[in-house]
Amino acid sequence: MAGVLRSPKFTGSGFYTRAVHAPPAPSRRARVIVAALAMGSFVASFLIAGWLFPHLSANNDEAVYLLQAKTIEHGSLTLPAAPYDDFFRPWMSGPNGDRQVLVFQPVFPATLALADTLFGTTRVAPAAITAGCVLLIFSFAYAALRNERIAITAAALLALSPLTLVHSGMYLEYLYAVMLELAVLGLVLKSAWSHTHLRLLAAGLLHGLLFFMRPFDAILLGGVIVVTQLVPYRKGVRDAVRTIGVIALAALPGVLACFAYNHWVTGGYLRFPLWAIGGKNDLGFGHRFIAAGAPVINFRFTDAWIAIRQNVRSFPHWLAGGVISVPIGAYGLWQLRRERTIGALVAIAVLFPIGYLFYWGNVLIVFGRRTIGPHYYLALLIPGCISVAAGIDALARRGRVLLGISLVALLGATIIELPDKIDRNQAYADHVATEDDAIHRVIVNDAIVVMPIAADGAYVMHPRGWLANEPDLQGRILYAADRGGENLNLFDRFPTRDIWRFQSVLAADGRFRPDMKALARLPVEGTRTVPIHVRNTTKQPVVIFRVDTGAAIASCVVDRTGAPDTVYELRATVDARGVTLACPDGDATAVWRDGSGTVAIGVAFGPNEDIGFSQISEYRIWYRHTDDATTLIAPAEQWRRDPAPTQRWRVTDGDEAINLSLR
Repeated sequence: MAGVLRSPKFTGSGFYTRAVHAPPAPSRRARVIVAALAMGSFVASFLIAGWLFPHLSANNDEAVYLLQAKTIEHGSLTLPAAPYDDFFRPWMSGPNGDRQVLVFQPVFPATLALADTLFGTTRVAPAAITAGCVLLIFSFAYAALRNERIAITAAALLALSPLTLVHSGMYLEYLYAVMLELAVLGLVLKSAWSHTHLRLLAAGLLHGLLFFMRPFDAILLGGVIVVTQLVPYRKGVRDAVRTIGVIALAALPGVLACFAYNHWVTGGYLRFPLWAIGGKNDLGFGHRFIAAGAPVINFRFTDAWIAIRQNVRSFPHWLAGGVISVPIGAYGLWQLRRERTIGALVAIAVLFPIGYLFYWGNVLIVFGRRTIGPHYYLALLIPGCISVAAGIDALARRGRVLLGISLVALLGATIIELPDKIDRNQAYADHVATEDDAIHRVIVNDAIVVMPIAADGAYVMHPRGWLANEPDLQGRILYAADRGGENLNLFDRFPTRDIWRFQSVLAADGRFRPDMKALARLPVEGTRTVPIHVRNTTKQPVVIFRVDTGAAIASCVVDRTGAPDTVYELRATVDARGVTLACPDGDATAVWRDGSGTVAIGVAFGPNEDIGFSQISEYRIWYRHTDDATTLIAPAEQWRRDPAPTQRWRVTDGDEAINLSLR
């Protein structure tokens, strides 16, 4: 195998140049090995999906892709706005006229829909995409280096990388992008062996498809092609420009299709759905937020720099071989230094991280890098796997002992790295399975389940993406976002369905557990007395009885010298005017808010009468108040706020500080 890294002569400029001869076809042995690797990846995709992601992952983008796929199967690209503008608004969606726009470009959802139509399951799509990546990295590496051993090793490294394995079981389009990138790079390279532009045209068409799916990745890939064509070689500029021009021309249909889709769903050719859902997600720095109602982040260059450092630093931990792959990959790159392959590999390794430096989502993926990896950087699998494969090949030519030590080190590092990635995803899968079982165990009839909302706003599928509605809202169970007092409208809209509330509650044993409560309307007729049992579970002396209807707050001091475990029997009355507290110094009333709202009745334990320093335990009750009637929803929710400085609110169950019943 001496000299196998040395490519034949090229003419023209850049890496993508016209070779004197095409390489011989891979041997039958090589084809069998790579086919087995691809088939193994295909099967592994199903196994990993069933093992780690039976209810999807913690990345809620999966749920949006699946909803878009189902919407396409129903014959539409968008949803009607009216049914989805309040309780059933899906995560990462927004209204545009009379339609509800989902955030992603339709290429991957359409692929999922096609797989479901042809095979009866969407799982075939990510499995086939993963297998395609394995086949194409072999094809690209062999075409570039004409070395079967390096190409086979690169395919094996990609197939066995934790990043590939985890994403093969998920409904995310990042591996799809890698597959298209490999196909484009391979076709452009192979076009140098013929005197026709057919391969360049095919590369351009796939590049256009990549633009339609992930425009930013396509632009970065275009930068890779331009760099490898024009830099640093001076000869053959005309050939390089012609190559770039043919690719760009062939990519035009995909680009135009992307812009036409934008116009169809958002009303503007250059207005992408990501920019039309109510957030601010464009490139650059400044204030950014992902969707309407989500927290605003001031994205600064320092944040971007910290994020890229953390994400890039985590990437080797997701390669086969873990951190041991870094020195071996560096050695492989050194061995490839005279190969024109180096231009493409380095360009990918540099341009993709630098490009995402200017996108604020780079900060968001930091939080998920330990469970699903730095997924914006999956393109780095291409230079990563090929350079490590070249390093292994170079070590093999130096002797079996050195090769054996290296392979043992790579295997050992992989064995060390993989368990924590499995454990984190397994822990999430177990938690999700517990919540899913809690919901389906108690529901017998057609039902609405009101779900708690996340900090990003009132959306379904966030943060529990697997609890998604069908596009036609006709499922036996419908999931609705908690909208406080407006939840009473669900009783009017769905009179034949049971209404439930789901919560993850902090139980008396200090653990969070799923909780389902059947809800009922409770009309306020005359005056209703509500007894409240209170026990001072803190060491604070001041006990304050309080009510907040959203329109008014009433409170009074019950005790200024309270001792731990002191018990208080308090009372509130509810009538058509509001909520009245029976206080030691006289009654205090908080009037209802007109329309819908939430009333909180509770106690605060603190060092003084400033409740900002207090622990608050309260019950929250959804209500609707009109001139004609006042209606509550029972049972009430129990909440507790920690004292300063955290002041964190949590749903509780069995908090001994307060006990209230509306019945």
